[in-house]
Amino acid sequence: MFQKQPGCLGVLFLRSGENCFALTFWKDLRSVEQLKTSQLYVEASAFYSNSGMLLGEPSLEVFEVKGGFLEPEAVAQARFP
Repeated sequence: MFQKQPGCLGVLFLRSGENCFALTFWKDLRSVEQLKTSQLYVEASAFYSNSGMLLGEPSLEVFEVKGGFLEPEAVAQARFP
């Protein structure tokens, strides 16, 4: 679903015990804001909420990148078949 969103540059699915997160990377804030009205996103959220996989209300927190790095090797190793 994220691959089909305009402006989405990537996503990582993270888990720590019972906590699960989707860390997404976007071209710009406008693309993030458009996600809320995406039919694919609305349908996917409803599916996972109705399946019991999501507990509570989904939340969104936006962070501005201020620096850092990511080695190309990290991206290559994060891909799944």
